[in-house]
Amino acid sequence: MNVFFAVISAALSFISMVPYLRDIFRKKTKPHPLSFLVWSITSAVWTAIAVNAGAGVAALLGVVDILLNFLIFILALREKQKWVVKKFDVVCFVVAMVSLVLWLFERNFAGISVTLITVAEVVGFMPTIRKSWSHPFSETLSSWILTLLASILFIFALETYSFVTLANDVAWIPCYAILILVLIVRRKKIGVKK
Repeated sequence: MNVFFAVISAALSFISMVPYLRDIFRKKTKPHPLSFLVWSITSAVWTAIAVNAGAGVAALLGVVDILLNFLIFILALREKQKWVVKKFDVVCFVVAMVSLVLWLFERNFAGISVTLITVAEVVGFMPTIRKSWSHPFSETLSSWILTLLASILFIFALETYSFVTLANDVAWIPCYAILILVLIVRRKKIGVKK
């Protein structure tokens, strides 16, 4: 049964990016390159840690996330937009790098690394929520809904339940839900995009 949930979760994660990528090419969705660079790195670290902790086939979602985040990072760089790097973007990047170094040098620190990765990712998500409050049409709602579903299914795909295998997704589920609510509420308040 774990394989079923792992495949569905990874497929949903992949499918969720189809409308997101489409909207990047249509210049409707405007991802921040540094956020996606941080997420590429943290996804790689988390996937390695989760595999070591016994996540099993559920780590397939991590591999999909690494590839998609890196692709979006590259596409965001292509978009000749002027991005302002905020202090917390830099903090997220530093925290992600520290977690990588901790994990590489001392695998007994997996819990600390997962905590640091989760903090880095959640803090890195805050600019997206803030941007979405002001510009709710700058994100692809359907992508975030599918990503939320993929995260929920991921939990059922785990072969081993522990802080290391669960923490990241348990933290992401409310983040995705908050962003989805912000997009829905703010779109209704602002009205249909012209």
